[in-house]
Amino acid sequence: MDLADLDHFATSNALEFVPAVLWAGVKNAAVYHGKDLPKGLGFDRFAALVLADPNAITAYAAQISEALGFNDPESETAGK
Repeated sequence: MDLADLDHFATSNALEFVPAVLWAGVKNAAVYHGKDLPKGLGFDRFAALVLADPNAITAYAAQISEALGFNDPESETAGK
């Protein structure tokens, strides 16, 4: 996925994008540490847990935006 596609995905549907980015991080951390994900924890359940707290989703979205440079005026993605 190139940066333009990522930017489009991020701005077109934050309620899908945020859990997807977090899920990728969870899966990456599990593989990195050689651990299996808990049984019964798939993306749909994970997304439901993330989206259950509106304050959490706002905080996660802000952190992801910061990490991807969406808030950096020097970034290619600034203001997107």
